[in-house]
Amino acid sequence: MKKFKIQEKDKIIKEKNNKIQKNVEEKDKRFKKKIEIQELEQDISILEKETSEYQYALDAATNFDDKCKYNLDKLKEVIVNLQHSLKIYITECKDNVEINIPEVQNLLDQYGSQTDITKDQKTESFNQSSNTASCYRTNS
Repeated sequence: MKKFKIQEKDKIIKEKNNKIQKNVEEKDKRFKKKIEIQELEQDISILEKETSEYQYALDAATNFDDKCKYNLDKLKEVIVNLQHSLKIYITECKDNVEINIPEVQNLLDQYGSQTDITKDQKTESFNQSSNTASCYRTNS
């Protein structure tokens, strides 16, 4: 009888040991999943920070502030006024003005204009009935 009790108790101990082992394995799996979740949350946080930095840089590159818009409007206004002044100057000067074509072309090139002026065009332009200079755009 004692032998039977010992075997029975041994069996119970083995069963309990198996249950404990399963519990340990389950807890280990849950712990590993928690660590994996924490690592993924950390990765998400890093990616969100990078996204925010890129968005900020993109906004800075594509948005003009009020000063910039004002400056662009002012530049446009200055160019229009200059064109008007040149038109008046040229029409009033008539034939007694000598225009330095290479210097005019240098100025146009300096400001990124694709307009080309030649001596023939200047003579032709001043001989027109309106006496206004005109330039011909070229597609470069």
